[in-house]
Amino acid sequence: MDVATLFSTISLAASNAKKVLEASKTLANAELKQLIAELAMQLADAKLQLAELRHELVRLQEANMNLTAKVEKPKPTMQWGCYKFDGHPGLYCPKCFEQEGKMHRTARAMNGHFYRCSVCGAMHPTH
Repeated sequence: MDVATLFSTISLAASNAKKVLEASKTLANAELKQLIAELAMQLADAKLQLAELRHELVRLQEANMNLTAKVEKPKPTMQWGCYKFDGHPGLYCPKCFEQEGKMHRTARAMNGHFYRCSVCGAMHPTH
C-alpha cells in the first residue's frame, strides 16, 4: 500500500460523508443506510491501509537503524589531546566525536598550550 492510495481512499470517504450529510435531508432510510454502509467500508479500508503503512514504516526504521549500526566510524589516533584521523588534515575534538560521532576541528588556543573545539568549546591540553 502506498500513501497515494491511502489519500485517495480517504478523499473518497470524505466525499461520501458529504453526500451522506446532504442526502440525510432528502433520501429515504434505506438509501441513507446504504450510503452510510459504503462510507463505513471505505473508512475501514483506509484504516487497514494506514496500518499497513505504519507496519512498513516500522520495518524501514529498523532497517535504517541496522544499516546505521553497520557503518563503521573512522579509527582515530590521539595526538596532543585531540583525535587525528588518517586522510583528514588537522586535529579533532574527542568529546564531540565520542558523544555525537561528529568530527569537529580544533584550533590552537592560549599560546599553543591547548586545542579548543570551535563547536563545544572543550579545551584539550597539548602536553
